[in-house]
Amino acid sequence: MTTRAVIRALTGLALVGTVACNRGPEGPGPLEARIVGDPLPAGAVVQVTGLGIRGFESRGDTHVYGTAAPSGTGPHRVVVIGPAAAELRFGIQVDDRRAELPVVTLSSAVDASNRSILVGGLEVRLSRK
Repeated sequence: MTTRAVIRALTGLALVGTVACNRGPEGPGPLEARIVGDPLPAGAVVQVTGLGIRGFESRGDTHVYGTAAPSGTGPHRVVVIGPAAAELRFGIQVDDRRAELPVVTLSSAVDASNRSILVGGLEVRLSRK
């Protein structure tokens, strides 16, 4: 095996090791939350429970009203409102984005006419973007 081949092999192993160690973003920052399903809501109330939750933030045309619980673990009650029935997006600020994801439970939802809709067809999806 030539010296060049050995260097390439070692470089390849180093890159594989580096990629394998990258589990995503770390440290404080936002998690992305989306309320999706059928029928799409224009507003929802969610409860967020988990460690290191610092607060909540709006995304796009969605408005978010909520506060972090004094203990930092929750449950935190959050109101998410959009301009129309659509996928509702919001951010959850956490101490460490690599930590276990919080549990988000839909309490209630409304359509664009402010009529209650069943939450059984809805779900909250979280990501560490």
